[in-house]
Amino acid sequence: MAEGKAPQFLSFNSKISPEIGSFQPPSPSDLEDMKSKDPPLQHTWTIWEQVAQNPADKSKEYSDATHRVASFATVKGFWKYWNHLPQPSELLDGKKFVREAGGSRSIVDALMVFREGIKPEWEDPINASGGHFQFQLPASLGGGPIDEKWNNIVLGMVGGSIEPAEMLTGVRLVDKLVPKSRNPAVRLEVWFSDTEDTAKVDLLEKSLQKCTTTRPDGTHSQPDGGKIERKPHGSQGPGSEPARCRGSGVAGRRHAPLHRWRPGRERANSGRWAPMWPSRDQPFAPRACRREGGEEEEDEK
Repeated sequence: MAEGKAPQFLSFNSKISPEIGSFQPPSPSDLEDMKSKDPPLQHTWTIWEQVAQNPADKSKEYSDATHRVASFATVKGFWKYWNHLPQPSELLDGKKFVREAGGSRSIVDALMVFREGIKPEWEDPINASGGHFQFQLPASLGGGPIDEKWNNIVLGMVGGSIEPAEMLTGVRLVDKLVPKSRNPAVRLEVWFSDTEDTAKVDLLEKSLQKCTTTRPDGTHSQPDGGKIERKPHGSQGPGSEPARCRGSGVAGRRHAPLHRWRPGRERANSGRWAPMWPSRDQPFAPRACRREGGEEEEDEK
């Protein structure tokens, strides 16, 4: 199979990178090998969501808004869920992540992926002595670069190619595209342990910078989107204000890069989107979308 043209950005939004499906196709022998195997990841990872809270309800804590969604421990397990998650670029169209359950709807403020056993909270014992790197990405940056940073970070973290990999505890994608806000943006946070080990934290920052600027063809773009902020964790939770990556490999060098294992994005419904999560006993559900103002809109196929 001939290799398709390299997409400009590592985005799984077909409106931004329609070529992504035909880029770097596996050889017939590699394809057969992929069908028969499901490589394990170095760690089990859990997807979380943070639901928007009513500001008037002072009794609610940050932990009340965070909900565990699903876990995965293999390459195919990762793509089972990632293929159904919207890309951050879709937020730039005025849409919101929506949680639907029991006939009710809630806005999802943040999507998170954390190592199994670590909660996306500053108070977690592993996170308490750590911190996070923060990217504040304005809407003016464009959907392609924002998607690319997010996908590179998640693939690099899950695949273990952002080093030192053992320091990474999780990532957060936070929707800060608030109407009439002075600085509307998509915020990415990369959480790590042990801020006192400055040598390792410096190395991690350099590795992260290299990862976020990696293009699909392996070349590197110039850093954009502003400076990476390094923030130590303290008494306030993340809900408070202010408070070799190629998209990447799986554990074990013998396996193909993680992004090459991605199957086609088959959808079970008309193509509407949002994180509508599976229960423990149900398969992953399709997704719906919602624009600012409440009206629904179906995505183009």
